[in-house]
Amino acid sequence: MIYECPKSGHKRKVWSWGSPCESTFSRQIQASSFSHQAGEVTIVSSKLLRSLSLAVLLSFFAPMLLMSGSLASTWLLTCIPGLGSIGQIPTNMLLDFLDTFGGGCAIQGMLTIGLVCGFVGALFDIYVFYSFRMQKGN
Repeated sequence: MIYECPKSGHKRKVWSWGSPCESTFSRQIQASSFSHQAGEVTIVSSKLLRSLSLAVLLSFFAPMLLMSGSLASTWLLTCIPGLGSIGQIPTNMLLDFLDTFGGGCAIQGMLTIGLVCGFVGALFDIYVFYSFRMQKGN
């Protein structure tokens, strides 16, 4: 079916049932078919790559810093005379937790958790970038 948008006057084929103005699919078609100009694709890809790399790095290093800071603080408690037994329990619990994810090695467990958090951060950033572009209408 040929559809003419009442706002912009553009005509094109629409592959959806019902009114194209109401469906999300037709808005995606409108956004993708009328907004591609020569320099816009490179601007979008550079913005996406910059945002994605920042999100991945922050999502990777945040749990790494949290776990290494927790390990360092509980280990420092074991060095203080009289508080050694209090600091030993959380240190062992945290190392056992990291051993679970690392197949017996705490550093591999820390890297595994960091990589998974980085991947989830990338997925979340792509979703936010896509939904912002659909909301904005570009």
